[in-house]
Amino acid sequence: LPSADLALYDVLIVPDMQDSLPMEAVRTFAENGGVIVGLERALVALSSGDDPLLATKREYVAGEEDDSSKEDDEDGSRADGLIFETEEEYAAYIQDHSRSPEDIPGVLARAEADPNHWLASGYDATTVMVTGRDIYRPLNLEDGKNVFTFAGKDDLLMSGYLWEENRRQLAHKPFVMAQPVGDGVVIGFTQDPTLRAFMDGLNLLLVNAVLLGPANMDQ
Repeated sequence: LPSADLALYDVLIVPDMQDSLPMEAVRTFAENGGVIVGLERALVALSSGDDPLLATKREYVAGEEDDSSKEDDEDGSRADGLIFETEEEYAAYIQDHSRSPEDIPGVLARAEADPNHWLASGYDATTVMVTGRDIYRPLNLEDGKNVFTFAGKDDLLMSGYLWEENRRQLAHKPFVMAQPVGDGVVIGFTQDPTLRAFMDGLNLLLVNAVLLGPANMDQ
């Protein structure tokens, strides 16, 4: 990527990966009008550093008081866990300026769309396969939009078993975020919509990111 001519492309898809990214090249691509679509673990790189491309962080487990469990946070990529009991609490958080949660082996969860955002075209809600232990904080409105957020704790789980602590902490947290960067935009999927190639309901959402993204740079 550092030596590639990214100006030839409209969209850069960063897959679920843990390798480092050449952030200077990626940032320049976005600032010049490019669309970056990050999937799952790619958000670790996109949300890390002093000037991240996504103004979010992975959360520790909510209520964890033991600082020794936070020793893996040398890069500052994590934040204290939050719990939103209601949609009103979530709305208040995005207006205002440890250890990881328990691992989720795989459940189907409900995510609700912001119908006013172009990325949600064709959706009012969708089903998401949730795995792993990464739960991200919502973007504040001055930074970007939480285009899809997980449903409240009582409506979240659609299939599978989810620890109560995970259910409460995942509620109203983002599944898809969109943050303007210069003339471009960074789109972050906190869960991989291409997982096992069987979540057909998410295909249109990925197409929206790839095809509608370059056409909506002023939004």
